[in-house]
Amino acid sequence: MKTVFTLLFIAFSLAAIAQDAPETPQEKKAAELIAALPEVISFNKHMKEIHERPLVIAIDTDPTPADPYYTVAVEEDLGDHAFTYWRFCVGEKTQTIFYFDIIANKKIPLDVWRKNGRRP
Repeated sequence: MKTVFTLLFIAFSLAAIAQDAPETPQEKKAAELIAALPEVISFNKHMKEIHERPLVIAIDTDPTPADPYYTVAVEEDLGDHAFTYWRFCVGEKTQTIFYFDIIANKKIPLDVWRKNGRRP
């Protein structure tokens, strides 16, 4: 039980950290690739109908030499904090997209993520 609480606290804490809107052309491209995913388009439509506000695409982290991926969050802006539904990684040079599993701390290919249910 303590582990579950700790994981939930970490997830909510991470969601509450201020994230940045895409600024550079590379960040904008990464955000556009995520915004164009069918799952994101469909869920965004649902969120607009139910909550009357669209999802937000935010850059969580920039690429580093050790990890050449942008981490891009798909989240809901709740005013005083953001709730992250999904995180994706986009290759800086390759533009390859992976789902990022925050609990397992690993990148999952989109086709595997799609087969496993792709729940927000």
